[in-house]
Amino acid sequence: MAVLNIRVDDRVRGQLKELADDQGVSLSEYVRDLLMEAVVPVYEQEVKHGDEPPAESMRIADRQMLSLLHRIPARVLPDDSNDVDGDLNYQLMRAKILEEGYTGEYWYETAGFSTELSRRDCGRAKDILDMFRICTYSIDHLRKEGVEVNDQLVYELQFRGFDHNDALEGHMASYVEFLMRDGERWSELQPQVESNDRGNSHSLMLDTYLRMLAEYRRIMDGRERGFSRLDYLLSEDELEQIANARIHPSNRRRFRSVTRYDGNAALIKMPSENVVPGRVYEIRDTDRETVLAEGVTGQELLHARRAQLEGYLEDDPDRANIAMVDVAAIIKRHA
Repeated sequence: MAVLNIRVDDRVRGQLKELADDQGVSLSEYVRDLLMEAVVPVYEQEVKHGDEPPAESMRIADRQMLSLLHRIPARVLPDDSNDVDGDLNYQLMRAKILEEGYTGEYWYETAGFSTELSRRDCGRAKDILDMFRICTYSIDHLRKEGVEVNDQLVYELQFRGFDHNDALEGHMASYVEFLMRDGERWSELQPQVESNDRGNSHSLMLDTYLRMLAEYRRIMDGRERGFSRLDYLLSEDELEQIANARIHPSNRRRFRSVTRYDGNAALIKMPSENVVPGRVYEIRDTDRETVLAEGVTGQELLHARRAQLEGYLEDDPDRANIAMVDVAAIIKRHA
């Protein structure tokens, strides 16, 4: 992989670092994503999806071949034919257009043809389906293991299809329908498609899916290669990271949600690497919607985690980490 060195002012670097922290990525990853966005835009404006535009001109060899392909069915179609191939007169009319070179009528040859869906967008559609498949399998596995996965999280990780009113997303929606046509591939997503108006999201979804996909790739890239199908499943924390990526960074409100209550304790899952000291968080209830405390700094959460870990170390000096942190005192302090 090539290395690109650039010089910027300290102030600019500091601003970029803050933006990278807000998205939970390293400075290098954030700048690389910006460069990729500039070089490989999500939408190729020069491609307009819909009917393929007619050719302005054709080679004589192409006109001869296409004319012949119209004259052949003209002679073999039944006299009462009236389906998509038309009848004798219709096919002979199309042959005459080509033979006479009526370029203004060449649209007959491309009517009903769509512009190509690029290999990149086809790949994106498959990657999106694969991501939702892994999310669905992971949720099912966690529930079988006795983990109470929040219903809101399950809802946020459902495949909603694409917006049929948008040219590009509508094209991707028809491609997804084609991929799932035989019920053998991505069959576990079929109920999600059916429950979302047969895959019509009625709102633009591609950008949202791409943010989720970027987070999913970060998670999978940080793993060792596995050989069991269980090695590819996601933890509840990882599922939450992908769900949180749905929200655009400019509108994102960072929060930690209570996983369960134990007496007077309000326990949250809090891996240390997922909390930034200078960031402000909300603490939400188990439904992931009800706000219990606002304006909680990451430093407060880390202090609470450290204090509880020190308490555990008195009983178990070899303990290096804790998965659950009691934030009842923080909630009371910010109520």
